[in-house]
Amino acid sequence: MDIHPLITHFPIVCLFLAPIFDLVAHFTRFDYFHKTGMTLLIGGALTTIPSAFTGESAAEWAQRIPGIEDALHHHQDLSTIVLWSSLILGVARIHLVTRKRYAGWQKGVHTIGMLCCAGLVLWSAYIGGTLVYEYGAGTA
Repeated sequence: MDIHPLITHFPIVCLFLAPIFDLVAHFTRFDYFHKTGMTLLIGGALTTIPSAFTGESAAEWAQRIPGIEDALHHHQDLSTIVLWSSLILGVARIHLVTRKRYAGWQKGVHTIGMLCCAGLVLWSAYIGGTLVYEYGAGTA
């Protein structure tokens, strides 16, 4: 049984919502939105690891589908970038918050990084959906 779809939706949602909560916190000045954004970022970043491992095993089966190679490699490359960028952003966030430096330009740069990561997550998810709906990966 392919468990990649079961695991991968959690980091997609977390990494998509994390910058939204930070932006809401920026405009409303409520600190608990920042705490929620950080929790979502760390949870999403950590769960990209099992998502990547299950994706690798799913890719072994998917490679047997004719014509899927380019889309599959594109999805793998984007997912690898998401994995590393989310982990780096999570570690940076923990560092900035514990050093009480999550303010000013550092907060802005970090939020922009999170927005870029969220965009990569959505792009990778779109390609993953293409693998399922156009090529039938993971359906049989």
